[in-house]
Amino acid sequence: MPVEVIADDVILIELPEAVVIDEAYLDPATYIITVVEGSGGLTVRSVLPPLDTQIATDVVLTIDKHAHGIQYRINIDDPKLSGTDGGVVTFEEDFIGRHTKVEGMIKSLPKHYNVKPDSLIRAVLTAVGRMDEEIGGSRNDTL
Repeated sequence: MPVEVIADDVILIELPEAVVIDEAYLDPATYIITVVEGSGGLTVRSVLPPLDTQIATDVVLTIDKHAHGIQYRINIDDPKLSGTDGGVVTFEEDFIGRHTKVEGMIKSLPKHYNVKPDSLIRAVLTAVGRMDEEIGGSRNDTL
């Protein structure tokens, strides 16, 4: 799955090949999200940089909260991403906004917890939620 909805304000893009982490990779304006049928789109707020590496095979974007059930299209705009072989990496993929277990876990926490996309608590909840969905956890699980 090239685009994974992590939560209503975070998506993960699996890139078609490894890219160099440079200014274009870290620039939110590089990534354009539009509504497939209709008008409008989502603003990419930030790119969460990977730690301790200069090469990436995916990118995590914080976005405006998306609407569940709406089909979006994401593509890479100028500046383009640079592949490790010096070429240009392009990407275009559709995804559907949906509710995730990460959102349910976030909503169950006390309001004073820092659950911004770059917080440690959010990272732990994201890891648990993604693994649960990967192994086939029920959407009816109580967390």
